[in-house]
Amino acid sequence: MDDHREISLDAETSPAFGYAIRCLAGKRHWEGVASSFWGLYRRAFSIISNGRVQASKLLFDEKIEFADGEVQDRSWQLIDSARGVLLQTDNAKLKKPGALENGVFEIVYDLKIAGVWVAYVDQFKIDDQGNVENWGFMKLFGITIMAIKVYSPVTG
Repeated sequence: MDDHREISLDAETSPAFGYAIRCLAGKRHWEGVASSFWGLYRRAFSIISNGRVQASKLLFDEKIEFADGEVQDRSWQLIDSARGVLLQTDNAKLKKPGALENGVFEIVYDLKIAGVWVAYVDQFKIDDQGNVENWGFMKLFGITIMAIKVYSPVTG
């Protein structure tokens, strides 16, 4: 199901944006779990995503299916800029542009969950086999209240 075709990038593409594209472009299947640090909450999910590059933008759509049957559809735009990788979407506000440091792409934004704004630290890393690992840390008043781990393996 994964689409790992090489994507030709503009010569002006930043390393951070190029890495984000490597993590998110094409069709991917992700498996993940969200869990609170106190063990009171654990929710498994899978995601089918499709990322496509248009000019200096990565358009990223995802369908999240939770183990309890709930389904959510989300659309994101990542934009390459001189300030870093910018995020545009409903229900999120960019706090810190995306950057690549020590082989990890990180972008920080506020995310509206169930009517409450929480800070979200989103990190992506490609392992030696080309699999994409994604960690998310949800924070409320500066305290991490939930961790999300998502994994997208390379397939044939």
